[in-house]
Amino acid sequence: AGHSVAGSYGEHHFIMHSGQVTGPTTASSLVDSALTQADTGHWIGRAIVFLDGPLAKAGKTITGFDPVTHALTFNAFTRAPTAGPSGSRYVIV
Repeated sequence: AGHSVAGSYGEHHFIMHSGQVTGPTTASSLVDSALTQADTGHWIGRAIVFLDGPLAKAGKTITGFDPVTHALTFNAFTRAPTAGPSGSRYVIV
C-alpha cells in the first residue's frame, strides 16, 4: 500500500517481446531487425500492441513472421506504424 508498482515484474510478466520498428511498414506489417527467431510460426497468434506513434494503444493479432526479413504481419490497422530511428515502440503479448 502506498508504493508504486510501475515497471515492476508483475506489470511486464506477460510481455514476450518489447521492440521498436526499424524498417519498412504498411498498415499490416513491420520490420524489426531485433526479431531474430528462426521459426516462421514463432509469433503467430500473439497480440502486438503499440506503445506510441500513430497506433498508440492499438493492438491486433499477429498472422505471420518472416525470419529472413525480420518482418511481422498482422491484421490491418487503418494506418501504418512509424519506421526509422525513432520508430514506433510495441510489445508482443
